[in-house]
Amino acid sequence: MTTISFDKNLKLNKNHFKDLEEFQLYLIKNLQKSELSDEHKYIIDKRKRLDDLNENPSDYLSVYELKSSITRK
Repeated sequence: MTTISFDKNLKLNKNHFKDLEEFQLYLIKNLQKSELSDEHKYIIDKRKRLDDLNENPSDYLSVYELKSSITRK
C-alpha cells in the first residue's frame, strides 16, 4: 500500500479507490465541476484568439504593419 499526500486541500469526498484509474476518473469528474482558475481562463482565451487569427488573418495587423502605419505629426 502506498500513501500519497498533497500540500493543498483537494476537498475530496472519497478517500479510497480500487486503483489508479478509478482515482484519475474521480479527479477528472471533480475538475469538470469546478470553476476554472484565472490562469486557465487566460490560457483558453489566448488559444481562442490564436485560432481566430489563423482563421481570419485579414482581420489583424502584424506588428510590422502597425509600426509602418503610424505617422508622426
